[in-house]
Amino acid sequence: MALRRSALLVLLLGVVLPCAWPLEVDSGRLRLVLHEGIGRFSLYADGQPLFIAQDPRSSGLALLLDDRVYKLGDSTEFLEKAETGPGGAAFSFSAKRCTVTEGFSLQGENGLVLTITVTNRSERDLAAGIRFLLDTNLGENGQPHFLTSRDRQITSETSYDRADLPEYWLSRSSRDAGAPGLQGILTGEGVTAPDRLVLANWKRLKEAAWSYEAAVGRSFSDLPYSINDSAVCQFYDPLTLAPGATRTVTIRLAVVGAAAGPLALTARSDREELGLLGDLRVLNGVLQQLERKLQTRAGLSGEELRLIEQILADLKKRLEKTAE
Repeated sequence: MALRRSALLVLLLGVVLPCAWPLEVDSGRLRLVLHEGIGRFSLYADGQPLFIAQDPRSSGLALLLDDRVYKLGDSTEFLEKAETGPGGAAFSFSAKRCTVTEGFSLQGENGLVLTITVTNRSERDLAAGIRFLLDTNLGENGQPHFLTSRDRQITSETSYDRADLPEYWLSRSSRDAGAPGLQGILTGEGVTAPDRLVLANWKRLKEAAWSYEAAVGRSFSDLPYSINDSAVCQFYDPLTLAPGATRTVTIRLAVVGAAAGPLALTARSDREELGLLGDLRVLNGVLQQLERKLQTRAGLSGEELRLIEQILADLKKRLEKTAE
């Protein structure tokens, strides 16, 4: 994620975000922040963001109403309100046809439950679908970007349908085995299983009109899209709501402690090796994109050239640090 942030974006955020008044709720090591005015939230464990916090707009909820998509917090058709309560907080988004409530409940020191309720306020049937996008970043510090309950290491775009869902996905740093990680629980009691789970390039997911088809083997790096940049997207297919009817989706996020299994790296040399492999994959992704440009005889735009220069400078800096 850091590789795609421009100075202009940072400047704009510095102007816009202070205008919003964040609401904060703490529970031991967890801190939940609601960014009022943009309808987004951030989550921290031990002071560390569990997904991208520099730009909260990169994550969020989208609603599909009768084939039209609304990004909650961005759409001017929905009036937003944020409030805190015992053990949590909530956003409410109100429009003429429906209301959406996004409730947050902290579960001790290691869990967060999101309860999303859509209510049909119109006088006719309304088809409502939900998309939950999280701009993860912990796995971008090395490989793999994700793990699942099947101990499968996810290093390229992957999707699952409802019949093939793992029990959870996990995003955590492979370079710091003791750092907290973020787990999304997909099945079991008290969870609404998504109809589809997609792990893919963040910008591709962000800009998709609604659904997104992952390409087997496609890396998380893709010019002119973002480089070494992944995200999680949970899709809940549209259901028809009668007038006055509601639909509720429950999402559970958890903080995990020390890494286990494939990510239990204790030797410094192991951590360095895994980090170098991740950097090599990033470099390989850049080379593949340049090769594609050469084959199509398409030139590089100024933005693409600056992005490549930034990536190479970052890789050089990390390589020099490893050699110390």
